[in-house]
Amino acid sequence: GAGKTASLLALVLLTPPSPRRTLVVAPNHLIDQWTACVRAARLSERVLLLSFSELMREWDVHAAYETFETRNVAVCLRGRELRSSPPSAVYEEEFQRVIVDEIQDVGADESNKVVCAIRNVRRAHAWGASGTPIKRTADDLVALLAAIDLRLWDSGGARTTPRELPAHEQRELMERV
Repeated sequence: GAGKTASLLALVLLTPPSPRRTLVVAPNHLIDQWTACVRAARLSERVLLLSFSELMREWDVHAAYETFETRNVAVCLRGRELRSSPPSAVYEEEFQRVIVDEIQDVGADESNKVVCAIRNVRRAHAWGASGTPIKRTADDLVALLAAIDLRLWDSGGARTTPRELPAHEQRELMERV
């Protein structure tokens, strides 16, 4: 509807080329739309598309590999030979940016699997796209910023996330946005 996909891809095109790709994570029902737009913009080499469910599968592989690697040390000390599936390629690569489309659908709970999966992708930048960033209260927006692991500096100069800001600073942030 509002042209978010085309606008985001235009921003990707306008930024200087980087050897690192852009990862786009979108709801399953929007992947075909993203695929068509990426092809039309001739960005297939620069953009990796994953649906939320595909990202979850990658996260499961990554989490299993990380658990295996942690246990590997203890088991190797006992002299066993171990085999593991390779780690997820998504979590091995460093991206220029991660774009999360319809970020309001991700949820705000930091234990949420999608939030964990997104926050653990190595990237220089994170963008969230939403036509409806606020569903109930203005606090929804602070939660979305936390989902992409936005880091701010509080009034004392410490680096923090929006959720960790004191309530009055959260309100001030919301007024600015």
